[in-house]
Amino acid sequence: MNATLSKFIDTSRWIAAACVLITHLNDRTFTVLANIPAEHRGPGLALWVFLYGFAHQAVVVFFVLSGFLVGGAVLTRAQAGSLDMRRYCLDRTIRIYLVLVPALALTTIFDMLGRYFFGASIYAEETASGHFGAWLWLGNLLSLQDIFVPYWGTNSALWTLSHEYWNYITFPLLCMPLMRDLPASTRALGFVAGLLLLITMSITGSWHLFGFFIWVAGALAILPRRALISSKWLSLAIFLIISVSCRLTFRFADLQSGYLGDLVDLAIALSFANLLLTMRFAKSGWRALNWRGHVWLSEFSYSLYAIHMPLITFLCAAAQRQFGIGWRNVPTTAAHWLLAAGILAIAFLSAWAFSRVTEAKTAFVRGWLNVILSRPTKQPPTALPHAG
Repeated sequence: MNATLSKFIDTSRWIAAACVLITHLNDRTFTVLANIPAEHRGPGLALWVFLYGFAHQAVVVFFVLSGFLVGGAVLTRAQAGSLDMRRYCLDRTIRIYLVLVPALALTTIFDMLGRYFFGASIYAEETASGHFGAWLWLGNLLSLQDIFVPYWGTNSALWTLSHEYWNYITFPLLCMPLMRDLPASTRALGFVAGLLLLITMSITGSWHLFGFFIWVAGALAILPRRALISSKWLSLAIFLIISVSCRLTFRFADLQSGYLGDLVDLAIALSFANLLLTMRFAKSGWRALNWRGHVWLSEFSYSLYAIHMPLITFLCAAAQRQFGIGWRNVPTTAAHWLLAAGILAIAFLSAWAFSRVTEAKTAFVRGWLNVILSRPTKQPPTALPHAG
């Protein structure tokens, strides 16, 4: 990966996470636009309304990025005959679960405290559809949320992580026919296992099957030997025009039913995959990509995504109880906007602190477990043959 592409990916990761955070913060802090009186709909509010509408598009970007980074590496190694499935599955599991398990625990703590202090007014509304229970927690722990069980507590953002994890497992199995160093029977068995796994995870009609193809679109961007569009400006313009035009044309509710949402997601996925392909071969990037903050923000973008929902829900509920603002209010004063900005800042700082003991330890835990699991086991002494 060249430096230009690396900087672009870092920038894209944290911006996508920020888009999701801003959308969910708006959903908790402010009421819907239709309930805001006309006299309070100034240019500032119009800009905010425009910005907070990119959460789902950001999720599509996440999937394409993941497919490009993880799936692309699988394709490259499978063709070269150097994919170690045991180590790969261990690395991918650590990547997801080193953040997921503490995030589930943190969600439980925040939601229990929130239900105790604010349950009558806010948490009863947020968790009324039944997002608690031992089996539900176990289902989330097994990465089955949004496939066979609902997401845990108030952490609705967890719905994508199950699809992400099973993409990690399914894709290399489906790529086994490319691994010429393996016996034909092993390759065939692996492919069938991957196909059955994909069908199983898609049987409930969740987003998994479509999300898998979007993920694969990112993986395929690693294969071409040259860019389809050499101009980075043109590729960026295509992606932004599609993203912005869809944002201005369709409401979120419009994209949740029928094939319209799938077509929009596909257009965004393909245009972003094309942009990644262009950046693979770009000799230089944009000056804005050189800001060192992109790397820092990217390093805890997964943590930010994993914990922001229960955190901002708790903070908004606490602010509403303490100050009378913070939960689905009409933003009529500067105090409303200052509170939203403060919660936004707390979310970023909390995610960074959370990442220091989770996400930042990924390489260490991977190395430690690989060493432990690769140690040869002591063989029992060979038994002497019986006499006679």
